[in-house]
Amino acid sequence: MNNKVKILVISVLCLSLCGCSIWEPDTGEGNSVLTVRVATPSDDVSPTKSQGSMFINESLCSTIRSIDILVFDYTTNNLEKHQRYSDAWNRTTNLPASTTLSDRNFNINVSEGTKKIIVIANSQHTAQEIFNYYSGVTATCPSLLEKEFPGVYTMYGMTTSALSVSGNTTASIALSRMVSRIAINSITSTFTDGSNVRLYLSTACGSATITRYGIESSVNEGSISASGTSLGLSIVGSSYNNNNHLSCNIGNLATNSTYSTPIYFYSYPRASSATGKVKLYLSGQFNYSIYFYPVQFNSINPNTSYIIGNLTISKSGNLTSADLPFVYIESIPTVKGEISENICRIDKIVL
Repeated sequence: MNNKVKILVISVLCLSLCGCSIWEPDTGEGNSVLTVRVATPSDDVSPTKSQGSMFINESLCSTIRSIDILVFDYTTNNLEKHQRYSDAWNRTTNLPASTTLSDRNFNINVSEGTKKIIVIANSQHTAQEIFNYYSGVTATCPSLLEKEFPGVYTMYGMTTSALSVSGNTTASIALSRMVSRIAINSITSTFTDGSNVRLYLSTACGSATITRYGIESSVNEGSISASGTSLGLSIVGSSYNNNNHLSCNIGNLATNSTYSTPIYFYSYPRASSATGKVKLYLSGQFNYSIYFYPVQFNSINPNTSYIIGNLTISKSGNLTSADLPFVYIESIPTVKGEISENICRIDKIVL
């Protein structure tokens, strides 16, 4: 039996119609049916927007193109089962696949016992890479920030306690996006006229791995790579040149005028205990001097929108980008604002 290909039942989903495929390593027979129900992020929790209509299309932003379900023995942490439904990426073109999964219920044959379940949607990795990492064959399996776009956002979820599987068992798992966004709705200068004004992120987390326990991030201070830029241009179009994941050129900013086009940046999570902090910089030429106005985020939580209503330039800034930040932001803001579920709102920051 171990060498036979098992036929898996997927509730409602018709593979012949949607063109989906199932990948499953031969990890042994199962005598119980585990039904995994997944739910995507709700519209009011993490909009994850950017400039352009596709970034405010919540249906697109919650699209699922692939599902990986991993079943572990709760006591030993050993991987017992891995099943993939479809693939989010065309591995030949390196562009998002056209396939979408409308069903949210997946049935898997597993052995009875106490389990831990991890679900990954729209994984950037091949099924073999996922299996190799979670079975311990390989040590790393990082996702890249530059591949996070509407319609193919990486999402994940896991059971938070031991799941007892016996006979027919159901597990409901909510999915969260790995990526977080920092939104700036408007910029004003009450100081003086500015030119070559620019917003950008520094020490943003450019790679992260979904472990058995959550998200493990690393720091990438470099810009989006050439292949990442090419991907952005393919998905978003020419507007990606001036508004990518990490930087945006604003240009001139007259005194007492407001730049009111929302700007959105992206980062993977960053723990408060981490040495490198994510910083948002506003820079530009004011009174013939180049000034820097840094805002430091002491932590970046996954699946969270940090929404800044307005940045106001009121005085001279730092002469170098290495100088101390003007403002420090916690998960609960240190300036006027509120946190509600996964949305952290800050009405105004005066620099």
